[in-house]
Amino acid sequence: MPPDTIKVTVDTVAFAVQQDALEVLLVKRKYDPFKNSWALPGGFVTDEDDTIEKAAARELLEEERTLNRKSLANPDPFVWLAATWVEGALAAELGDAAGVEAAARRIETLRPESIAGLGTGQFAWLKRVFTYAFPAADVAASLRARLALLQGRWSDAQAALDGMSQARHFAALFGPSPDRLALDQADRIALLVRAGRDEEALRWASAINTWTELEPRYFAPLALERARIEERLGRRAQAAADYARVVQLWQDPDPELRPLLEEARRGLEQTR
Repeated sequence: MPPDTIKVTVDTVAFAVQQDALEVLLVKRKYDPFKNSWALPGGFVTDEDDTIEKAAARELLEEERTLNRKSLANPDPFVWLAATWVEGALAAELGDAAGVEAAARRIETLRPESIAGLGTGQFAWLKRVFTYAFPAADVAASLRARLALLQGRWSDAQAALDGMSQARHFAALFGPSPDRLALDQADRIALLVRAGRDEEALRWASAINTWTELEPRYFAPLALERARIEERLGRRAQAAADYARVVQLWQDPDPELRPLLEEARRGLEQTR
């Protein structure tokens, strides 16, 4: 690359909530300038990156794989499952089928008895839960479904989600994260809508969990999806109520959400 060529970089901001405290992911720089200083994860946009978003996802995936290697020594099974799932989900966003399959297979090999400390101390109760309903197979299936959906393989995605065991649903509520459950739910709704199964899609869009403080961020997207379906089904009053809910929740949204807010406002005017 000529020295006078403009080089574009991306930085990513990844938040987490740990013990009611907001944390942000930082990395220690390997090279100058500011070698050994803390920084946001990021790097150069390459010729292989179709978009800035793809470049950001690739950088996050690189950091996630590093964190995942460290998480293997953590006795908490949710840390291991969550880290591996995030790695697979990022790989799916990048269209990295091999990366998705590698993460899914690692998850499928995990057994409760293989996790150090699972049956002792603060994790003793998990042994009883996971003996009955270990969620590893469902977590792996959700990754394969996500990749299939992003690649437009609708029937494969539906089959992967439909194959998730209802017997494991209880344990799945506890791990690896609310984000996986929300993404599974969104994917399933999208597939059902595409198949013309609006009533079934509406039931899924009406299922809202409130297990942690994280779920409220999904209330507005679910309300918008319900409103769309209800309007198609001719249920104007219910659609208007859900459109109004979106407008109430997203009064001052981020720029990327503003088109959805405008859609909700138009929907509200049309269904009143």
